[in-house]
Amino acid sequence: MAGGRAVGVRTESVWAYTHLPRGIADDASADLLAQRVEEVLERFAPGFGAQVLQRTV
Repeated sequence: MAGGRAVGVRTESVWAYTHLPRGIADDASADLLAQRVEEVLERFAPGFGAQVLQRTV
């Protein structure tokens, strides 16, 4: 333990917010948009996707 936290425990989080285009509200479109956002993050932060523990769309 160091500073009240277990050594090696990572607690960083990322939050991204976007809207579906007007008139599109199905789950498949939301999942596709989330995938595109993750691809952009991966481009600028290689290895990002491998660190994701949970995703909610």
